[in-house]
Amino acid sequence: MKDFGSSAGTIAAEPSIAFQVRRDQPRQPGDGIRVLVIEDSFMIVSMLEMVFEGFGWTMAGPATRVATALELVQSETYDVALLDLNLDGEMSWPVAAALRARGVPFALCTGYDIGPELPDALTDIPVIRKPYLAAELQRVIEGLLA
Repeated sequence: MKDFGSSAGTIAAEPSIAFQVRRDQPRQPGDGIRVLVIEDSFMIVSMLEMVFEGFGWTMAGPATRVATALELVQSETYDVALLDLNLDGEMSWPVAAALRARGVPFALCTGYDIGPELPDALTDIPVIRKPYLAAELQRVIEGLLA
């Protein structure tokens, strides 16, 4: 197992992880998932890109600020999104609302305990804790697309 570690977060990548995604149109092995990444840490974005590559996925974005994220939500083509809750000190609730309004499946990502701070409108959205584990990213993203 490779461990891509840093003080900004860790992603543990297990090699040769096969994945299957069910959607209205079945995906075939090797079909890529396009993930919109909204994350303000360059180190984490770089690690996610390596992990996605291992899964055969591609990254849309990334966006590091709320304003940019809102633009990308409307203009990019993607299947699913990963949304960091805190983008350079600004909570990303407007981005979550925009993703929901477009009907895009997404997961919230954070290194913080967000229990009582999570708005009621988002309690049904999966939360991925940082540091990331590749297997958890895969499980959550596949679940969002099921």
